[in-house]
Amino acid sequence: MKKIIIAILVGLTFISLVGCTDNKENNKPSDITKNYKVEDLKKLSTDVHENVEKKPFVDTTEINIDEEGALLSSTGLKDKTNVEFATRTEALIGSQAYSFVLVKVNSSADIEVMKQEMIDNIDLAKWICARADKAYVTNYGNILMLVMGDAEISDIDKVYENFKEASNNTLGKKLEKTL
Repeated sequence: MKKIIIAILVGLTFISLVGCTDNKENNKPSDITKNYKVEDLKKLSTDVHENVEKKPFVDTTEINIDEEGALLSSTGLKDKTNVEFATRTEALIGSQAYSFVLVKVNSSADIEVMKQEMIDNIDLAKWICARADKAYVTNYGNILMLVMGDAEISDIDKVYENFKEASNNTLGKKLEKTL
């Protein structure tokens, strides 16, 4: 009888320990973001911009990654092979330099290589009569983020910090570009 009680107690202890232990594999940022849809990126963009006082009037749209030049001009990415979809939040007045881009990539993507391509190829002067002072690129799981803007009309540092907060401080390496 003692053996049965001890076996039951050991079994219950094992079950409670397994049930209460965090599974690090299930908490990876890529697992958190792998099921994101376009609507999730649009909501994330809205949330990130919510309490930013210094920003132009913006609108969020999906980037047509099949349109020639759209991916490169919006993200700095030359190839859509690993891109599932992307959104951009930009100033509604074309002469205001501000852009916030989210790109969902597939699980086989080399995120660090793609981030470097984004920062290397993004044109800080893509607008007519306007240019961004600086840009940041980072990632939250398999979501790449690019934000760039003119310091006179936007606070991209606050946008970056809000994105960091939205990701529970689990961002990848931050890349920067300035004029």
